[in-house]
Amino acid sequence: MLSNPCDAPEAAAARAGQEDPLVMYLVVRRSVPAGYDTLLTLAARACLACRDRYGSDPAWREVFRAWDGSSFRKVVLRAGEREWERLVTEEQGVVQVMDPCDRPLVAGLAPRARSARSALLGRLQVYGPAPGDLPDLPGPMAGTRSPTMLLVVNPALRGRMSAGKAMAQAGHAAMMGAAAGDLGADAAWLLALQDWVRDGRRIVPVRAMPAGWERALAELDGVVVVDRGLTEIEPGSRTVMALRPCLGEATVRCLEVLADGGA
Repeated sequence: MLSNPCDAPEAAAARAGQEDPLVMYLVVRRSVPAGYDTLLTLAARACLACRDRYGSDPAWREVFRAWDGSSFRKVVLRAGEREWERLVTEEQGVVQVMDPCDRPLVAGLAPRARSARSALLGRLQVYGPAPGDLPDLPGPMAGTRSPTMLLVVNPALRGRMSAGKAMAQAGHAAMMGAAAGDLGADAAWLLALQDWVRDGRRIVPVRAMPAGWERALAELDGVVVVDRGLTEIEPGSRTVMALRPCLGEATVRCLEVLADGGA
């Protein structure tokens, strides 16, 4: 299981004292009902789409490079309808991603210094419902013929992280998974990523039993986010893993490992 060098304790400690960090903001459209798994999926997609659109844009390229190396921070906010309309029409560097009903639900904003955020962003509240407070809406099914990146929230932390915190961690995991070549992934993994990108980069959150989470860390190929503990949970907590894109029997194998209930 690979991790991001930016998540290492020494790197996290160096960033903790930043007075004006670069931040990627994710914004949830409050008026559209959404289940927990859908929000995790769309957070991951928003982060990837934001990098796709702006990561190589001359106006944003250096900001992304600095964010990658010095921050990687994400903050999840919520917006009412009027705020949402202003967000998507007035802000720079914005992408919108759609829910399963093709409604815009999550927006991702290219990184910017916290001090440079707009007055609108400064007024938006943090998105913080507990997972159990969200409507019980079905997420996407894991069974598919397309390569799929499985996202897994640490079962020991699922009830302790707000939905917004989990969304930020899911976005972090998906971006790490998509860039696994930079983290030491082998040739088979890189080929799997190529197929995944070509077929649409499908992402599906799945649940794990506590023993299954530990087995996955030891036995499966993937990346895992190690949180620096700025909010909600302890420093060094492993929060979300993104498994190497897979399909068919390989997907079944991953799900069997994750479902391990232990002795």
